[in-house]
Amino acid sequence: MKVKVAHLFRKIEEMDRDILELGKIQERISSDRDYSEILKDSIRKEMENLESGKAEILSLKIKEEPAKIGFVKNSGKSSPTEMKNLY
Repeated sequence: MKVKVAHLFRKIEEMDRDILELGKIQERISSDRDYSEILKDSIRKEMENLESGKAEILSLKIKEEPAKIGFVKNSGKSSPTEMKNLY
């Protein structure tokens, strides 16, 4: 699989933002309702799913040689190289 590191960083930022927003929503749920605990549990599980997905992304190993990562000059122009075979 071929993935750019920038895409992974964006995905992690999205996950962090979603976790933060879910936490705020969870705090605003009134405790005196019958459905409160069910709703809070559902939000908590989704936050855990996002955290585990984030941990999985952060545990990925790069299969490219460190010297090959970075910028490659093509006819005088620099462009970012794509990272391949990230799992």
